[in-house]
Amino acid sequence: MKDSINPGHRIGRYLATPLTGRRRLRDYLPALLVTVLAVVVAILLVHAFSPGGLSAGELLVHVLTLTVGFGAGLLVAGVIVLSILRWQSIPASVGSFWLISVAGFATGLLVIDLIENLPGIRDVAAIASSVHGPTALLPRLLPVWAILTAFVARAEILRSYESMLEAHTAQLRRDNRPPEWDNTVRFESGKKQYDFSLASIVCVSAEENYCSLQIAKDDGVDSKLLRITFSSVVEALPASIFLQVHRSHAVNRFLVEKVKRRGRQLWIEMAHSGTEVPVSRRRLRNVLAQLET
Repeated sequence: MKDSINPGHRIGRYLATPLTGRRRLRDYLPALLVTVLAVVVAILLVHAFSPGGLSAGELLVHVLTLTVGFGAGLLVAGVIVLSILRWQSIPASVGSFWLISVAGFATGLLVIDLIENLPGIRDVAAIASSVHGPTALLPRLLPVWAILTAFVARAEILRSYESMLEAHTAQLRRDNRPPEWDNTVRFESGKKQYDFSLASIVCVSAEENYCSLQIAKDDGVDSKLLRITFSSVVEALPASIFLQVHRSHAVNRFLVEKVKRRGRQLWIEMAHSGTEVPVSRRRLRNVLAQLET
């Protein structure tokens, strides 16, 4: 519990979040283009509320200059950072995404300075600088840049988890099932005993003081409600077959049909029943780690 509320631990865990090991620049182009577009909007808003203002032509030249500068900065930073990751065989993470964003922002300022010294643009740059007044454009754009990068990074995390889970489920369908697959497990509910084949248990869900098991049949799925705790059921099921994806749900990893993403939530659709089981955001990394074993 202490680690979960420690700011340093949370920041480190956030930056270390993997992005499906992608290291090619084209994988990040959509996110980078959205970033550049948002910066253009931010530039327009800054000038819309600046005293004096620029003419339409001057504003167009100024926006294009900054857009080209920041776009070139992102591309250069992306090529360098992703090339180093590929060379060192380091998987891409949220930290590397932020590094590209920060390096791209800094490189973009240098490129903009070079462009504004070109003949024909120098005068517009001087007028734009006077419009900004004593407050530079940089402090105004930094908050927009940081918020945008955090937003895009969050979207990349969800997309990455969805891709990784999809890849793992596809791999599981190809892998041989463990020796325990043909075993049975016994549960006691009240004064009765129930035996189930491990291969037939689709998923397990907690329901207050009861536990619901979905059992695959030849003609569909049967739901069995047992008076037993969810934790005791999970402990009795082999980890080689069953995976707890939520505090109230565990699934047969070999019966996962597909992974869906709706908003900020990931769902696992199970075979036979089509039941959708939520994947807890707190358990995402743990789920992936268990799937890799």
